[in-house]
Amino acid sequence: SIDAIGIASSAFEAGDSIGDAYNTHTGTGVDSDGDSATTVLISDLSINGYLGPVDIHIENNGNGFGLDVNGDGVKDIDTVGNADSKINWNTYVNVTDLDVYLDIAGVLIEDMKINNVRGDVTDLNGDFAFGFAQSEREIYAVRNTAGLDLASLNPALIGNGDPVAVIEAMGRDGIALNTKFKGDMEIGALKFGDTDQSIGSLYWTDIESDTRWTISAH
Repeated sequence: SIDAIGIASSAFEAGDSIGDAYNTHTGTGVDSDGDSATTVLISDLSINGYLGPVDIHIENNGNGFGLDVNGDGVKDIDTVGNADSKINWNTYVNVTDLDVYLDIAGVLIEDMKINNVRGDVTDLNGDFAFGFAQSEREIYAVRNTAGLDLASLNPALIGNGDPVAVIEAMGRDGIALNTKFKGDMEIGALKFGDTDQSIGSLYWTDIESDTRWTISAH
């Protein structure tokens, strides 16, 4: 359980309390010394459940990069693309009860469950999941992927016939966060504001998702 998570100014002292303002879900709180206001993102977080097997596999293949343009498994360009080294993180969870107030959005979630007990009860590998939802993550650095997209979508930008030069000029370094998820999810009550009025329950069965993010500077 966590009382609150917020964003404070640089004047906030480590160890200070953000006070009790977040209990009213106003979105802000003042720390105990009164020298800094905090924007509360979430509060009253409570999670109960079970953590299943967790595997963390680090592929240490050096600090290089590579892009396979032809799909033949050979790096055609070694200055852009995905990092050769990656972190693979595989987790099984069974959340039996999760409650949280999303102060930043004014939304209260109650009695949330994340498991795999309805419909297809197998994991991402097709094996029986024992009621656990599964999440696989892949984390690695990326180099100049934005420029790659621009060059492929706008061939006219490659005026000098050198696509690598255009890619490197327009690209941005960043971090790739790829996630696969399989399981069921339900919310017992979804409320907005402080009215304590629920719009009802929500159920998702046999969720299978594959998300690919690239987080980079602008």
